[in-house]
Amino acid sequence: MPIVLSLSIQGISQTQLQTLKTRMEATKQKLEQAQAAPESQRATILQGLTGDHLTGDLLTATLWGYFAALQSHGAIASAQAQMVDRPALSYGLFHAQVRPNKLYGIVTTGITFQGLNMDIGHLRHTRWVKNDDPSAAINNKPELTSNGKTAAQNRWIAYNKMRGQYSSAMEHAVPEQFWVDKSQCRCTAVAQTGRRQR
Repeated sequence: MPIVLSLSIQGISQTQLQTLKTRMEATKQKLEQAQAAPESQRATILQGLTGDHLTGDLLTATLWGYFAALQSHGAIASAQAQMVDRPALSYGLFHAQVRPNKLYGIVTTGITFQGLNMDIGHLRHTRWVKNDDPSAAINNKPELTSNGKTAAQNRWIAYNKMRGQYSSAMEHAVPEQFWVDKSQCRCTAVAQTGRRQR
């Protein structure tokens, strides 16, 4: 089962993404070149390509896409909410679930792709309000202090809840964007009534 562990220490940089994109484009060109070449030349053209180039880069791109989506959302959301929001040490796993095809208990050359699994096990940010002065207009709302906490604390809590919901939603949305072709329906569990079976 191909698996990738990715770290985001202080965010994913544009340079990292560009380097990965360049490497993936080079792999694509090699594959296209090998496909167009006579079979006798294919082994030479593909020499040096590994599973890391083929599957590892795709899985890495998905994980980095996840962290980049959080950074982008954080930049917009923090500006609107008057918060400081910086990425800190985070990591996650992403893997493709495959099953080797067997014939009489012996693994053949084929595999069956069963799905993907993303698990962001550790997600950290450094966050606080830009202005925690109780007399400031942004903190001077009665509903922000009705529970006994300061307005700054309640703003921080609400912001973290909102960002937490977004980060959870992205754990399925980002893999879908990278891996699911929404122009095709591949659902096989449909009853004759036209309703999906549960």
